Amino acid sequence: MNFRAVLDFLRSDSLSEHDKGARFERLVKAWLLADPTFKSEVFRFRT
Repeated sequence: MNFRAVLDFLRSDSLSEHDKGARFERLVKAWLLADPTFKSEVFRFRT
């Protein structure tokens, strides 16, 4: 599944704009924590 398909799914499956935003934030957080380049930066920012 490519990024566009994931976004399209989030848009169509969300119940409201708030829900859509919350899902997008969780998606970005998961990506940042999984990417080795950003993982240390996110960890440093959160502490």
